[in-house]
Amino acid sequence: MNKVVSYIATSLDGYIADLEGGVAWLDAFHLEGEDYGYAKMFARMDALVMGAETYRFVEAYGQWPYGEIKTYVLTRSTVIPIAGANV
Repeated sequence: MNKVVSYIATSLDGYIADLEGGVAWLDAFHLEGEDYGYAKMFARMDALVMGAETYRFVEAYGQWPYGEIKTYVLTRSTVIPIAGANV
C-alpha cells in the first residue's frame, strides 16, 4: 500500500506564504548543500498533489521543477499544463 506524505514548509503560526503570497521568508533557512531530506523524499514519490494556488506559484516561477512525476492539481477550474509537466 502506498503512503501519503505531506512535505510543507510552514511558519510557526501555520502559514505557507506571507501576506503578499511569497515565500521569501524561507530564504533565511537556506544553507548551501542542505535540502532537509527533500531529494531523498522526492526520489520515492509516485505522484505529486498540489492546490491551484501552489500550481500558479510554480507556473510564475518559469520552469517546471518536478520532472516527469505525475501531478494532480486540486482545483475547480481548468489548468493549462506547464511545459514539461505531467499534469
